[in-house]
Amino acid sequence: MAERIVKPWGWSQEVYRDELTRVVRIHVEPGGHCSWHKHERQNNTFHVLRGDLRIHYEGGSMEIGDSDEARIMTVESGTQHQFENETTCPVEALEIYDSADGTPLDESDIIRFSEGGILNP
Repeated sequence: MAERIVKPWGWSQEVYRDELTRVVRIHVEPGGHCSWHKHERQNNTFHVLRGDLRIHYEGGSMEIGDSDEARIMTVESGTQHQFENETTCPVEALEIYDSADGTPLDESDIIRFSEGGILNP
């Protein structure tokens, strides 16, 4: 398993990778949020393992996790989005990236519109 990478909102750790799929475990601290961004050629699926995570996307937002029926949400490639932990407890989730067009995954595929960090929950 890969090393944990410290992020402004918590940490991430890659748990699986092949040419077309990448799975990353994320830990999001209370008040933590990633940058507002999009992936040009990757779908981004969030599967919450513990806690509640809000996914903001163009045109709306959805909370997934312990408090909701839904624990999984997919953001299609090209859609601007951001995750946020609005609670006072850490969130554990899997982020699954898959190629939207059959080309190998490329981490330079992300376009950021803001920075991530910690807000007061």
